[in-house]
Parts: sequence; structure tokens; C-alpha cells
Amino acid sequence: MTSVMTRGSTFFTGVTGGINGTNMTSGTNGTNETETDVYIEEPCIAMLSFGLWFDKICSELLPYICYEDRFYGNATMTNKTLHNATLSWTRGPGDISGYRVEVKSTDYNLTLNHSSLNQTYDLSNLTAGTQYRVQVFPIKCGRDLNPQNVSFYTKPGVIQKLSVTNVSETSISLSWLAPEGNRDLYNIQVRGEPDLKMTTRTESALVKGLIPGGSYTLEVNAEVEDKSIEGDRRDISFYTKPGKVSNLKPSALTKDSVDFQWEKPTGNTSGYRVHAWREENNITSDIFWKNVTNTRLTVGNQSSGAKIWLSVVALVPDGSVEGERSIEMGLTTPGKVTDLLLVITANTITATWTPPQGNYEAFSVQLKLTASNEEVKTQNTSASQLSFTNLKAGVEYAVTVTTLNGYLKSDPETIRNFTLPLPPQSAKIDFFNKSHVTLSWKAPMESQGVQITYLVKYFSEFWNDTQTSETYATNYTFHELHAGTNYNFEVRVKAGTQESKPTETSQTTSATVRVRTMTMACSSSEPSICENSGERTEVLKNLKTHFGKRFSKNETGVDMVFWELEWREA
Repeated sequence: MTSVMTRGSTFFTGVTGGINGTNMTSGTNGTNETETDVYIEEPCIAMLSFGLWFDKICSELLPYICYEDRFYGNATMTNKTLHNATLSWTRGPGDISGYRVEVKSTDYNLTLNHSSLNQTYDLSNLTAGTQYRVQVFPIKCGRDLNPQNVSFYTKPGVIQKLSVTNVSETSISLSWLAPEGNRDLYNIQVRGEPDLKMTTRTESALVKGLIPGGSYTLEVNAEVEDKSIEGDRRDISFYTKPGKVSNLKPSALTKDSVDFQWEKPTGNTSGYRVHAWREENNITSDIFWKNVTNTRLTVGNQSSGAKIWLSVVALVPDGSVEGERSIEMGLTTPGKVTDLLLVITANTITATWTPPQGNYEAFSVQLKLTASNEEVKTQNTSASQLSFTNLKAGVEYAVTVTTLNGYLKSDPETIRNFTLPLPPQSAKIDFFNKSHVTLSWKAPMESQGVQITYLVKYFSEFWNDTQTSETYATNYTFHELHAGTNYNFEVRVKAGTQESKPTETSQTTSATVRVRTMTMACSSSEPSICENSGERTEVLKNLKTHFGKRFSKNETGVDMVFWELEWREA
């Protein structure tokens, strides 16, 4: 069997034999296929359209069958812009008479015939951000070969009027207008700390996870569904809202200034705007507005007891946003009272003073026992005097007056004094001998239960000797006294520089008896006088008077020292 094949047509020209003894003929392009029983001496084999073979006279011309090799071309798109693109494709096989180009989208349909001289075509008047499906059909033998297919998107347009609609400490809300043409989604790129990316299909977005007071540049562009091409970016720069300062509080208060301090907020801040104002009688007046960079501020040159308010907000460098305001109130310390005086009796103290300049609310008056530092009473008053009653006599008290203004206190003013002393009770002699006398007494009724000071004193008129001592006890023993001497004792209550009236008693120490003999002789020109008993009695009386003037007290008649005079006749 011999066959001859040319590209595009196949002819069988010299074939002998048959198929199962069957003779067949065929035709194409409108030629009916028939069977024949004519014997052909040197037949050629012809093929039916459905694949069977039959015998034919080799010299007879028959219609040809046109076939092609399988062809897979490659169409590509370049130079894609908003409204244009360049189509390129692979040359078709064999003798191509031309190309048919079909471009379709949801709202676009283009069909055109293109010569076979080149394989490019510039598409125009396209819609931005739109998907197009392109087919290029090579035309050969009047028929379409397999098409070269490509799908592409035009470049999306640029969004319009990008703006920030709301800013918080950690987020920002954006909005914009859609670009011309079509788009499927939007890319959002946040550049700053941290860098973030997100996509959305709407013309607004809420970007979270930012740092308070952070500086950011935000870029938004449209993109197509398959992310093959994106529109030009439009950007906007902004700061997030700074955080709120914390722990704003007054400190280091004085009578004419208030120190405020606070802690830096979370995130970033370039400084703070502070506003200080004063409030008096529900009327406010500005002190100053200023920007500062540190976290401490003194509001000075104020009156005592002034109510000072301070607000602090955190700032960003361009002043576009600011943090939430923190407000705190501080008071200058009130001035201290002056001219503090005490008016005292045995059981009362009345304190008076002059109020300070400036503002104040009240006075705290404290009464303490000085000796034990025990608080007796504390009382607040808005007046400039206060009385304490039912006090102990002869006791030192401390009165402290402090000016109050809210939670603040002035420096205290303190004065001390004793209540008037009262005399002790029931002084008596508990023991005596030749050189010692023990004296005891009772505290005044109004001084019992507290410690008071006593002055104990003795005096000997004969010896012109006196001694004074202090004691807290209610008894005292005097030593190194003269035997047989009468001593006067007194006890007083001492209160500072004041002394009570004395409580008195006396005692004569035990005598050490010594006998002194004095001899007297009577001589007279009249012997009867010396023998006269009346004269002897008169002499003895005069002697007693003489010694009595030396040893006895005139007022009480008590002997200053022990002595006796005895008369004996020889």
C-alpha cells in the first residue's frame, strides 16, 4: 500500500487491494457517499467521512479532507492602564488568512477581524477596574482554529477624598469616595508603629491596634478581585489621640503655692497643655494657660487657703488631636493663727486668737496635758475662741490651734500655761525625832488624779533657818534639823510661776537635854529682904521673862527651842 500526504490535504494515489471485498466511494463538501460493485483492476482506496475505506479508480479526482495539527497559542495583555491595554498573541499554524478578536465584559462586547500581518492590537475606551475576557481565533481554510484566550483587568482608578472621620487612642476611622469605573476591594496600608495591612470592600474602614499618640501614614488604593493589578495609592498622615495622663495630684503644698505632678500616659506624647484657675466663692478666674514638656508644675503666688484647679491634656507635635483631660484640685495651706492667748482659772481655760489672712474653713483646737502628752479634748470651731471647762487645778495644759481648709492644715500654733493652783489639804506631822520631821498632806480635790508640783518649806525663827524643796509626792521628810527646835511647815501647790496659798503646821523636834546651873546670891542692907519669899518669887518671874523673850514666840507663845528654868534654894 502506498500513500502520499501533504500538509492540509491527503490524497491516496496508488493503493491496491480492498477491504473485505467491498468496493466503496466517498465524497465531501456536498458529495454523497455511495457504494459500487464495479470491479476496478488497479483500485485506490478512498476513505469515507466516518472512517471506512473503499476502492476507487486512482485517476479519478475526489474532494479533499482539510485537517489541522492541534494548535495552542498564547495571548497576553500588556500596558494595562485605566482605559487601555495592548493585546498580543501567537501566530497561527500554516497559511492563516487572518484573525478574529472578541473582547467581552459585563457591559462591553467587541468583535473585530484583524489581518495576519501582525499579532498585536491596542484596546481603548475600556472601563477602569473591569475584567475583560479576550479570544483570538486564527482563520484558516475559512474556518476558526482553536482560540487563544486571555482574561485581564484594567487598572482601577484612584480613590477620592480620603479623610479621617474619627480618631481615638488606638483606632482611626476612614472614609473615601469610590474611584471611577469598577473595583472589587480596597487595600489599606498603615505605616508607623506598628505597620498594619487590611482590606475592605466598602468605602470606609476602622483601623485598630494603634498606639496612643502615634504618628501614622495611611495609604488606600483600589484593587481587582484576583489582585493582579491595583490602582494608584492615595495617602493621608495623622496622629492617634494621646492617652490620658494618670495620677494627677497636688503635692508639696505651701501657704502660697501648690505643686502638681502626674504620670506620662501610655504611648507617645510631645508635651502637655495645662490650664490653672482659682475658685473663690464659687467664682473662677484663670491663672494661666501654658504648654509644658515635664510632668511637674508649680502654681505659685497664691493666697493662703486658695482653691487651685489644674487640668492637663497630652499633646501631639502638630496639635491635631489631644488626649482626654485630667482635672485635679489642690489647696494652698491656710495661714496660721496669731495672737494666741489663754485666759485661765483653777478649772477653765479660754483660748483666743486672731484668724489668718486668706481662705480657711475652721479651726482645730486641741488640749493636752503637758506632763503626759495625753490628749484631753480636740474640738473644731469656726469662731476665734474656745473654752475648756472642768479642768484640773494647778496643771500645765498645752493648747494648739490649727487652721483648717479642706483636708489641709496650717502650721500649728501652741501655747502652754497652768490652771490656777489651789492649796493642799490636811497637812500633818507623821513622824519626828531630834533631827527629822516627816510631813504629809492631801492633794486639792480639784487636782486629784493628776501629777502636780508641791513646794514644801520649813522655817526656824530661833535659828533663822529656812529651806524650800519641790516634790511630786504628798509627803516629805526634812533632815538635819536642830534638836529641841520648833519648826513651822507649809505646803503649797506650784503651777509654773504661780503658787497656791499655803497649808501650814508646826512641830518641835525632840530635845537633847543639857543642864546649865546658875547661882545667884542675895545681898541687901536689909536682911529681911533676902529672907522674904515674895522677893524670891519676883526674881524668878523676872528670870523667866528674860529667857522667855529669847526662846519663845511672841504671837503664839510656843517656845522656839526647848528650855526649862528650875529654882532651888541652897
